[in-house]
Amino acid sequence: MKPKEKIILIDDNLYEVDLLNNALENLNADYEIVYFSDGVDALNYFAKTKDTIFLVISDVHMPRMNGFELRKVIDSHEKLKKKTIPFIFFSSSTKERDIDEAYDCNVQGYFKKPMGLDETTELIHIIIKFFQRCLYPNKMEYHKYFQR
Repeated sequence: MKPKEKIILIDDNLYEVDLLNNALENLNADYEIVYFSDGVDALNYFAKTKDTIFLVISDVHMPRMNGFELRKVIDSHEKLKKKTIPFIFFSSSTKERDIDEAYDCNVQGYFKKPMGLDETTELIHIIIKFFQRCLYPNKMEYHKYFQR
């Protein structure tokens, strides 16, 4: 049996974990959530793991290492940079400077945190469908197009 792909959730609010788990359950999505409450612990995981990461969802404002700092450290390491694509931000902030900084960090999306289970389920469904069809460097289907 093939191991489940991982959705990495980095957020200092445990409520977000429950919300994402419930949304995935509503969608019958076959992903395992790996949770970290800050960027430091997530970075250590990224550096060591051999897990297949389907998606990274990070909050912006967190203790120890915020989402922007995390993404900048990841981008400075070529192997980590490819391993953590796609990387998106879920944030309560809709401040222009936060959105600008997020895209300066080469993320693949910035989303306002949904306000409940139905909205979260709908948004996660759209995001998952998009990245299931998208080709990106760490996705196995991507590599078959370059095999000779």
